[in-house]
Amino acid sequence: MHNGPGSMLAENTVFAGRYRIVRRIAAGGMGAVYEARHLETERPSALKVMLPHVAESAALRERFRLEARAAALVESAHVVEVLDAGVDEATESPFLVMELLRGEDLGRRKARLGRLSPEEVATWITQTARGLDALHAASIVHRDLKPSNLFVAERAGEAPRIKLLDLGVVKRVAETAGTTAAVGTPFYMAPEQLRNSKVGPATDVYALGMVAFSLLVGREYWADEALASESTLSFALTTLDGPKVPASERAAKSGVTLPAAFDTWFAQATAKDVEARFPSAGAAAEALARALDVKAESAMQAAPEAPARVASPDAETVPEVAPAQERTQTLSLGGEEKIVLPPPKSVTAPEAAAVSQAPADEPKAKGRSLGRKIAAALGIVALAAGGVLLLREKTLAPMPTPAPAPIAVVEAVECAAATITGTGATAALGDALGKGACARLAIELGVVWKNEPAARLDVNAEIAEGSTKVTLAIAGKKAEGKGETPIAATNAAIQALLPALTRPAPSKEHLVWWGASDAESARRIERVVRRRAFGFAAWDGVETEALVRSQPTSAVAHALFACDLRSKGDPARTQAAKEAALGRLGGLSQSRANLLEGVLRTYVPPSPQPEVERGVSLLIQSYGELAEAPDFAALYTSCGCIVTDQTLPMADWLAKRWPTMALPILRCALPAADDDDPRFSRFLGWMGAALPEMRGRWTKRLLEAGRIEEAREAVEIRGALGVETATRAEIARDRAYVAFASLDGRAAIAIAEELLGEPDPEANHEGATLRIGAMLLSGRVDDAFAAWKLEIGRQKILGREQQAEALAKDELRIRRLLGREKGDARAAEGEFEAALALEKRGSKKEAEEAYRGCLVQPWDVPFDAMAARVRLAEMLRAAGKTDEARSLDAAVDKAWAGADPRLRDFVRRMK
Repeated sequence: MHNGPGSMLAENTVFAGRYRIVRRIAAGGMGAVYEARHLETERPSALKVMLPHVAESAALRERFRLEARAAALVESAHVVEVLDAGVDEATESPFLVMELLRGEDLGRRKARLGRLSPEEVATWITQTARGLDALHAASIVHRDLKPSNLFVAERAGEAPRIKLLDLGVVKRVAETAGTTAAVGTPFYMAPEQLRNSKVGPATDVYALGMVAFSLLVGREYWADEALASESTLSFALTTLDGPKVPASERAAKSGVTLPAAFDTWFAQATAKDVEARFPSAGAAAEALARALDVKAESAMQAAPEAPARVASPDAETVPEVAPAQERTQTLSLGGEEKIVLPPPKSVTAPEAAAVSQAPADEPKAKGRSLGRKIAAALGIVALAAGGVLLLREKTLAPMPTPAPAPIAVVEAVECAAATITGTGATAALGDALGKGACARLAIELGVVWKNEPAARLDVNAEIAEGSTKVTLAIAGKKAEGKGETPIAATNAAIQALLPALTRPAPSKEHLVWWGASDAESARRIERVVRRRAFGFAAWDGVETEALVRSQPTSAVAHALFACDLRSKGDPARTQAAKEAALGRLGGLSQSRANLLEGVLRTYVPPSPQPEVERGVSLLIQSYGELAEAPDFAALYTSCGCIVTDQTLPMADWLAKRWPTMALPILRCALPAADDDDPRFSRFLGWMGAALPEMRGRWTKRLLEAGRIEEAREAVEIRGALGVETATRAEIARDRAYVAFASLDGRAAIAIAEELLGEPDPEANHEGATLRIGAMLLSGRVDDAFAAWKLEIGRQKILGREQQAEALAKDELRIRRLLGREKGDARAAEGEFEAALALEKRGSKKEAEEAYRGCLVQPWDVPFDAMAARVRLAEMLRAAGKTDEARSLDAAVDKAWAGADPRLRDFVRRMK
């Protein structure tokens, strides 16, 4: 008989068809944690099996799978590694498989040693912050940070390091279920959690502040309130508005002296207003080390160590009542279960029950009525009434293990258009989604993709408003994924499909290419390189920094990180990463070392001219040596794009050899091809055939070539897909460019106002600038001047003098052109002013050419684009070219239908 969902798993039981139970480590109200071994690999791991009610509906089970996979994608040395996840079909129990750790958590360490030294605390908080920043970058908020969830992992030959446990996967699922109770441990919960408001990275920063205090002092900040409280409700009301008493004053009661700088740090970390807290966990950790006047990551050997032990990633601590603390309150939560609000010390115990929170918008008003506080606190009581239910251990006979389904080997992926239904479904969108899914699956799997016979990927998508379901099928395997956009749903489906697929074992040459010692390391490096090269990941340093940490000996990892650091404004780190990469080139073959050295010396500063010249020479040389390698294009463009006489022919040759893998070179070469060069159309054709969404990266280039409808479709497809690296602001901006090219001022204004609503200062400033330009395009000059005045004033208030100065310069130029400001308009450096001067001198042919040049980029010079049409029409009419003149007149009539009176007449008389 199979184990029931509420029973313990016996030793040697096989769970989920692939894990053999070794022993039970801990049990709690959510389920139990076991030491287990994978049947095939024999790798020891921690298996957390949760009760079926954790994800009782099909929708919640799907959400659990997605959240668990998101956690598994987090690459950080300071986050427990999630190896596997799923829902066992027989018991309907969700489960997580994590690395098995050896050591102790900080809760136990504090109980054993008392308060920790400032140096040790700074070290642990710094490492914790690295893990938190990695989670936050993956859009995961921990929600339950506390000492018992910070595990000091020990490994032979390595310094101890913090591992974040309990990544909040179950809590995120519970949000979907609509529960209204708050997640977290009361001593470390932020005000927004107690109020059932929306949580975010700042919630973890608050908990980080509380953890730091607890470790430094040896007891929690709220320990006195816990002792004085008669109920969970009264405790929640006391802590609802965050700390009021300085940290040093609280610490002094325990005989601990904290520096004044710590008070300032603690006040910012635990501020009631989330926006007043440190912007990231990393920033908080750096500030803590300064406040304590210590160096983080100092040696930790001075502290006496407990004997090493194997522990579950989810082993927790619950407080112990110290004999001297007679006023400790045991608070009944309903039913048979209780929570103990503790004094300073704690001991290890079985896993405590997790609680969950549904996010809600936090009201901005400062005042809160007592009724609202009580209602918020009751949310905690409502969930806690479920209590801490320990699972009863039962010995059950092991069931015969069903044979695991065979894994399909895929050598390459064949692409085809997706079958799509629902909102906005078009053939073009289906083609783009199918090929995009094909590319993403191939990159995750580590193979190439093509439009010729291979393992065919079939894609079906059901698109609704705000959600999409994608089904993928390949090699007899099938998986579904859901998400807000088609790409998000595709990525979810890929993660569901990957466990059923594998690729052929890599050759020794493949390992040498990536400078890796094993297949898994090679796959990680390869994946990051390809994701960046094909636009599936931002060049923001997040993935590459994680890669450096997981692959510290890889020259490729350090080179990519150096490239990403260029834009971070941190020359010291950039130089260090560059030197680290150059110092590791010896592990590669000479040809591959030449390629990476060429990339680093060409693009990564400091790069004096002789170094750049050497870099370019090495890049050119690498083409002759490595053009047959499928990943050459991705590495060649991994840091930038250099155009030489060889670039266009190189792109042609590579595209014929590797139609999909050559895309990074095509992306590099496209801007260098003239509009009338056959290569321009050929490159666009190849790009559309291999990865249609990539065309949306070149909206301006398409518009400059006069391919307005192609550009419009490319932008619409990119936005409809929800491409990972395309922000809403970028999509809006490209749509605005299409509106400008179409001379549709009204549409351009509406789109610009979308950007004006963005919270990012750069995005809303761009929206204001585009709005001014759209008014000029429409001939509404007076409205444009009024908008200029407002935006210049706003930028000055924000202290952005450079932006204000640029706006003022543009406004002055137009005022002079229209005779509203003294000064010679022709003194300005602009193509329209140059055309006026040429026309005045009688150089009609040159003037006509200059006026035509003004028509190419109307989003940059909207007034010039329209005024040039007016002047050019007059010149063409005088030369007898009436048809073209009438066409120009019609365009002006349409665009300037609501223009200021007599504007066209003034432009005609302009000198």
